[in-house]
Amino acid sequence: MNFLILEPEIDNFVFSFYCKRRKIFYHKKADMCRGLNTTQQEWQSCLKEIIDSFDINSYNAADTIVVIRVICGGTVFTAPEIVNCNTITKLEQLIPHAPLHMPGTIELVKACNNFFSSIPVLLVFGDTFFKSLPERERVYALNRTTADKIPRERYGLNGLVHQAACFYLWRILRQRFCNCQPGVISIHLGDFPEVVALKGSRAVMLSYPLPGETFSPETDPGIILTLAQEFNWGPEKLNKILTQKCGWYGLTGSKTDLSRIFKTDDNINALAQQVCRYQLLQSCAAGAAVAGRIDALVFSGRFCKAGNYLRYSLKQDLETALAGAKKDIYVDIYDQSYTAAVRDIADNYFVNY
Repeated sequence: MNFLILEPEIDNFVFSFYCKRRKIFYHKKADMCRGLNTTQQEWQSCLKEIIDSFDINSYNAADTIVVIRVICGGTVFTAPEIVNCNTITKLEQLIPHAPLHMPGTIELVKACNNFFSSIPVLLVFGDTFFKSLPERERVYALNRTTADKIPRERYGLNGLVHQAACFYLWRILRQRFCNCQPGVISIHLGDFPEVVALKGSRAVMLSYPLPGETFSPETDPGIILTLAQEFNWGPEKLNKILTQKCGWYGLTGSKTDLSRIFKTDDNINALAQQVCRYQLLQSCAAGAAVAGRIDALVFSGRFCKAGNYLRYSLKQDLETALAGAKKDIYVDIYDQSYTAAVRDIADNYFVNY
């Protein structure tokens, strides 16, 4: 099976083609469109140029699937879905949830439906992995009047990569856990680090995001009010400070990322390393408690290689904490791009279709 993967963003558009039989993989940014500001007619011209850039017929077009990454599925889509006569209507219900993304995505889906008349188009959604989270894990503790004006449920930001990493881990450990539901901790080390605990294939806990490159999500709301009062800062200044000057930037004093933090062993990075290790340990231990057991850890994301610096100490600390259960925790790294994660999810979908 071959996959033509389309990944539209606000201001750019990336496409990839993967031929499973020949192990051929193309990945390219399309310069001929304006991202999600592109019209349906422009999308069709763009799709024609994409197809012309490689001879799809030589890869057996009849065995090709078009896959579109969609930012969210809300409560409308709970799994990947092949485009049908009802899909556009359902996508239109999601416009209030993602007003910047969904109109352009809908135009792309329409263009694909017209352009690829004989090729199935599969939609994969960034939040469906988190649909299995218990309500207690998703809901915000806001009063109902306030909550009715905003999305009332929280989801992670990296569901597609978490899901692909867990497929990858399950294939490796299938024999070992054939008679039970393993407890798995999925650690995404990217621009927005987060930890998810799974019981079998079901997500049961989502950590609050760990500090990122330039933001600190655990900031107490009271600090925001204090900053506004002490420095007379308005919303724009507060937003700039809290989203561009915090996180690893705030702890080290310069723009950095997880790979640099762990590669450079000096006093400046020492505190950032300690904060990262400590918060990961907290989140993993909480995940183990919710899942009831922990059998494996899997690292993924843009900075997954930093898992090589974390895996031994984190494994040791967790095994010490779970000594009574005599755990031997398996640790692995899913070192694949976001696009490859989308491909793996699509591949798994058709295997079980």
